[in-house]
Amino acid sequence: MLSVAGIILAAALVVNLAINSAAVLGFTIPSLPSSADKKQQVELKAILAEPKPRWDILLKDAMQVLRARHPSMNIQINYTVLPYDIVEQRS
Repeated sequence: MLSVAGIILAAALVVNLAINSAAVLGFTIPSLPSSADKKQQVELKAILAEPKPRWDILLKDAMQVLRARHPSMNIQINYTVLPYDIVEQRS
């Protein structure tokens, strides 16, 4: 079993890695907008293992940190939470 601190660290690492290595993880980061007053659109996609309430809390906090660190980006996350056994089979 992972500890809460381990889970939080893992989520933070995934989010930082997603921003820094978008192509490797399959995230979409479109090109910069043509107008200086528009924010860059960033969509993070993830498939996660249950329990969903854990991810809801962790990702809400992670999104707040990301938005604070990257105010010039409009960051959205689209995630699906699946039963653990299904996620384990996919890896």
